[in-house]
Amino acid sequence: MAGLFTSLLFPTQVFTASDNNLICGDENRFSHRKLNSDERDNLCESYSGKVILVVNTASRCAFTGQYEGLANLYSRYRSKGLVV
Repeated sequence: MAGLFTSLLFPTQVFTASDNNLICGDENRFSHRKLNSDERDNLCESYSGKVILVVNTASRCAFTGQYEGLANLYSRYRSKGLVV
């Protein structure tokens, strides 16, 4: 009960954990090799604290005209942590 009272008084201690193990679940804790490179990247570490928009499209797809809108969205919100 004392722990609950303390967490209510100091809620930032509950919600600001910087440990990537708490932020990223087990399924997200891995590294992958970057395309055309031997360099590896840990997505959880690289994008921690950012908003990620994943766009799945083919380069010769009829929807490539929407890239301009995505570029505008990124330009507008990248300073707030958006990654496309």
